[in-house]
Amino acid sequence: MPIRKFVRQLRPVQENKINYVNKVQQLIVEELSPSEELQEAIILVERIDSKISGINGETELKGDNKNRIQIIQVVPDKDRIKFCSLAREVIQSEEDFELIPITTARSEKDYHFRHKDFSRSIYVILKPSGARGSVRDDPNELLTGIFSCINYSNPTTIEELDLLIDLAKKNVSKSEGHTQGQVDLFDKAYTNACQAISAANGIKKMLGGLKETLMV
Repeated sequence: MPIRKFVRQLRPVQENKINYVNKVQQLIVEELSPSEELQEAIILVERIDSKISGINGETELKGDNKNRIQIIQVVPDKDRIKFCSLAREVIQSEEDFELIPITTARSEKDYHFRHKDFSRSIYVILKPSGARGSVRDDPNELLTGIFSCINYSNPTTIEELDLLIDLAKKNVSKSEGHTQGQVDLFDKAYTNACQAISAANGIKKMLGGLKETLMV
């Protein structure tokens, strides 16, 4: 009997069953392409939305650059700040997410985060779904009047428009005869605000400067 057979009887040969191809593939992390990141970013934001019960948002891509993906999320008017707060809580509870603080005036209206699989951060702009109220509560006339009484630069982004609307709130005392319902709808009246800016610019040009007060 060959000696090799006796050796096997004493210590059977242990065959290596490791699949090195699979092992290497597990160690390789494939980076998402820019277009894939955009699609996956929308999925992540919708995933956050799905974890917020009672409030539903509509998600769409706004744009991106080398550092950040921007997404617009349209939510019911009255729930925007509440939704933003709940979204932050969801992000902080998820293991693969990192909440990025917002230090501007939009800290209660937007949320910003990073995911471990993404090379860029994701900034979500919360936009109200539209104004609702009675005819008497239409804020267009009041906004036009306030814009006629203050200095500002024409906004070119939704962020700048929000800042201008906040400025209008601070100057509502320049108005007489307005309703609280009109003021309450300022945050939701993007279309009205744009129309009011155009009208106010025309009024300033016609009058040669700012108005001091207005009567609604």
